[in-house]
Amino acid sequence: MEGVFAERAEQGIAERERAHALRKAFGNAVDRTVQKCDFQEFKECFPTIGPEFHDLLYDLYVQVVQSIRSNCRSEYSDIVQEHQIIEKLNMLDQMCEEQGVDGTDCSVPRPPPASMMPSQLARVERMKLKLKEKEALKELLSEAEAQKAKTAVALETRRKEVLVLKEKIQATDGGLEEVHRSSKLWAARPMVN
Repeated sequence: MEGVFAERAEQGIAERERAHALRKAFGNAVDRTVQKCDFQEFKECFPTIGPEFHDLLYDLYVQVVQSIRSNCRSEYSDIVQEHQIIEKLNMLDQMCEEQGVDGTDCSVPRPPPASMMPSQLARVERMKLKLKEKEALKELLSEAEAQKAKTAVALETRRKEVLVLKEKIQATDGGLEEVHRSSKLWAARPMVN
């Protein structure tokens, strides 16, 4: 794995903070993934195999682990080269540096270095203002969501009241139809002289 980074350094491409962190994280992941056990632990995993085969199997196991580690590192190197990962991470580090954004927490800007050009300082100040604006907008959104929740509760209460009134009106409406039918029958009755 060191090969691609050493090769990049020879080409004048030195890894910066993020590229170094990526290489280190990948190396740790590979080492932990293909961590080999000692001979005694290996023998205990295969109690049914005769002792005469333990040495041969352990040697094969060690070769497989080394081959896997080597293949992982080789594939990683190929991917890093093919996709120009080091260059892109270095460019990201440089852009963060220019914007005054600390790599550990992108939401907290660092104080600008004294060597910055006025346009760069203006960009840093705009970034600070944008972060403040973002926080203010989050607060407004939170207030709007709280108001929306209150309105939804009030609307649900009104809806229930309307449904109760509707049921009362429907019950009354049935009674009124009976009164109307009865009054028609009364009006249509034969007159007695």
